[in-house]
Amino acid sequence: MKHEFLLLLLFAAIATAQTPRTMRVDYVHTGAASEEYFALDAIVLEGAWPGPLDRWIDESNLGR
Repeated sequence: MKHEFLLLLLFAAIATAQTPRTMRVDYVHTGAASEEYFALDAIVLEGAWPGPLDRWIDESNLGR
């Protein structure tokens, strides 16, 4: 019984590891002409990854 429970936990961990999630980083950017400051506000794990699983990093350079 103990081994079956551990095996079930192992399969549950593998199943959840297969679903990538979106991580959002919230920050504040402020400053003046001679200086700038960045402050981390929050790191949030959101829902499932909305895009194709073979393109986790945007290489289109359209967001610049």
